[in-house]
Amino acid sequence: MHHGTDWRLPDSLAALADTGHINQVLLGGDTVTPTARSTADGPGMPFLLSGLRPRIESELGPDIASAIFTENPARAFAARWR
Repeated sequence: MHHGTDWRLPDSLAALADTGHINQVLLGGDTVTPTARSTADGPGMPFLLSGLRPRIESELGPDIASAIFTENPARAFAARWR
């Protein structure tokens, strides 16, 4: 976690899960600035899988982590966007 409010993310995700919305969650990273990219020693997108996913699995369980990091993105990328 790299930002002042990152500590709130697990609680926010738990609240979404408790209200039945976890299957609508997609996470991303702010990689617009060079310092945010992993190529510039920033966390970059790899942080989602190597840093954030283990924490989500530990705090919220493997089913929620699987929904957020595997099932939801797969469904989003399979959609026929026009």
